[in-house]
Amino acid sequence: MKFVKPRKNSFWGCYFKQPGLAIIPSVSNLNGNWQAFIQVITNEFAYTFEFTDFRFEKDKLIIADNAFSLDEINLNLHDDNYQINGTIQYNNHITPKKNTMGWYKYLPFLECRHEIISMANKVMGTVEINEKTLSFNNDKGYIEADWGKSFPSKYLWFQCNEFPIDMSLSFAFATVPIFNIQTKGFLCFLHIGSKEYRFGTYNNSKIIDISDSHFIIKKKNLILAASFKSETKHILKAPISGSMDREIHESINGLCFVTLLVNNKKLFSAFGKNAGIEIEN
Repeated sequence: MKFVKPRKNSFWGCYFKQPGLAIIPSVSNLNGNWQAFIQVITNEFAYTFEFTDFRFEKDKLIIADNAFSLDEINLNLHDDNYQINGTIQYNNHITPKKNTMGWYKYLPFLECRHEIISMANKVMGTVEINEKTLSFNNDKGYIEADWGKSFPSKYLWFQCNEFPIDMSLSFAFATVPIFNIQTKGFLCFLHIGSKEYRFGTYNNSKIIDISDSHFIIKKKNLILAASFKSETKHILKAPISGSMDREIHESINGLCFVTLLVNNKKLFSAFGKNAGIEIEN
């Protein structure tokens, strides 16, 4: 897991998701003014803690009394509204076979870079939020990171790995400026057992149809269709020119239905729960 120290007017953030809870540590550098954030989102609320005390280590980010690494996060958050304490451990990571963005990764002018760190992992631990306890015992987790100057102006992000079969899905569709031209592109990773299906603009995959509640994409003889809906949306902070002043909306308890066709014959279909969904138009 690589921690990227933001350049001027830039940000770096990481997203740790498990059932009923997502933790988002991030750091921004606005004209040389550094600030760190830890955002907490549950099915009931979202809340942001702000800090100036942080440091990057080789494989760890320390924010005040909180620590984040690929294998563990330690939380010690408190103010007048919330007391959040606990430790979550991650193991048995399932990672993409190659870098997430393909050759787009090497374009020097992208406003945001995206990396899936762990499509699925085993989660163990306990987090106490005020008087409520969240316990994780071999649950499924997901980890990704983003860094750059700004989130895309328009995008759809969808992630789910809680299916009745061994499956994980992550999808992102965005409008991004390339050479001052607003360009649409997408990435999609589907893991079923040890098999990876990768769709994306950079490997000549195509979007057949897309809306705020579904997408259908195609690559050669494969067609992947997903429908989804948010259950509860909460407001989060997001970067714009390095400043965490933008508001976006996320649900972490969405529902979905996914189908994969091979040569127009259904290979599988499955319902999923606890999906992460962000839609910004």
